[in-house]
Formats: sequence, structure tokens, C-alpha cells
Amino acid sequence: MVPSTRTAVPATALAAALALALIGCAGEAPRPTGDGPAAAPPTSAGPSSTAPTSTQAREDFWAGYSAIMISEVDPAMSLEDLTEKSTVVVRGRIEGVTGAREVDGRVVPAPDGSALETSLLTVRVEDVLTGEPGDTVRVWVYGAAPETAPPAESFLWYLMSSDTPDALFMTNRSGVIGPDAAGTLSTVMVPGDAEFILPDAAESLQDVQRRTEELLAG
Repeated sequence: MVPSTRTAVPATALAAALALALIGCAGEAPRPTGDGPAAAPPTSAGPSSTAPTSTQAREDFWAGYSAIMISEVDPAMSLEDLTEKSTVVVRGRIEGVTGAREVDGRVVPAPDGSALETSLLTVRVEDVLTGEPGDTVRVWVYGAAPETAPPAESFLWYLMSSDTPDALFMTNRSGVIGPDAAGTLSTVMVPGDAEFILPDAAESLQDVQRRTEELLAG
């Protein structure tokens, strides 16, 4: 895939731009809610041991999301940039996906009040690199919910706060890192961005996680 031209636009223009044809996808992740404090997130030393998803299943799941083009307000141009901009970074697996705008029995507005179709990815947190998420984070993504089951592998999620209730945005669309359709490490929603986001010589998700932890440690 040839990456779209990434031009900075004013934040107030982004919502209007999303209404144009070909535009539609910026992700977010709602924080879990409830009457009590969020449970401490589980941690683990390495990537998930869940059996890999088939090549076709990966391709079918990400195809609709990666086909959408959008001009981002403040695009990250490196892993350092992406990490610095993120307030929450977690490793986790996609536990579910739905097109319903409902979280824990409550209706959640789409980002920017948009009427565009959105889907909600529920991510089971396996490791927290920074921030204070709960056991799960929920990620709003512009685009229809895929009919294919989500990939079983772990991904790194680079997230930031938003004005949307119960939501976190993906810091950039390149901020979801994990195996692509062929099982190769990639920025799965914008595959072309892997060239400048992934660290040199990174061969596994653990390599990217280790480098991110080094950057967070300063």
C-alpha cells in the first residue's frame, strides 16, 4: 500500500474533513468504567502465547481499516515521536469488535459527534508500558466492524486522551503495531508508515516494546 500524503491541518478542520469521501478512520479507546476503581492491569514478560491467526483472517480484518485515508493533525514521524505523544501505551489482544455505540450499557457518542459509521475494538490489556488503563481498553475506529474474527496475536497500542466520554484516541493511525497479513511486523492500519515508525533491526513485537520502554524511561 502506498501511504497517503500526511499533511497537518487545524484541529477544528479535522471533523469536517472526516465527512468527505475516502475519509473515515481515527481510532480511540474508551477507559473501562464502573463504580469502583479500575483493577490493576495484568502484566507478562513476553508476547501472547495465543495461537496465530491465519494469513487470510488477518488480511480480511485489517483490509477495511487500512484502505481508509485521512490527513492527520499531528502525524508521528518516528517511534520516538509516537511514544512522546502518547499518554497510554499498552500491549494487548483484540478481544472483540462491534459496531454498537454502547459501553457497559451506556450509549457513547462517536468522536467529534460524527455520524460516520464506527466500530469499537475491545482490547484485553496484557502489559502496561505507561498510563493507567484498566484490564481492557476500548478503541473507536472509523469504519464498519469487520465480519472476520479479530487476529489472535498481541499488538502494541499507542493512545492519548480525548474529549470524547469514555474514550482514548489512537495517538496516530500508525500507533497500532503488530503482525500484518503475512505475519510481518507492521503498523497495521497504515502499513506504509512502518518504514519510519519501526525501530531499525526490530524483528518482533518484543523488540518494539523494549525500545518503547527505553524511550519512556528517558
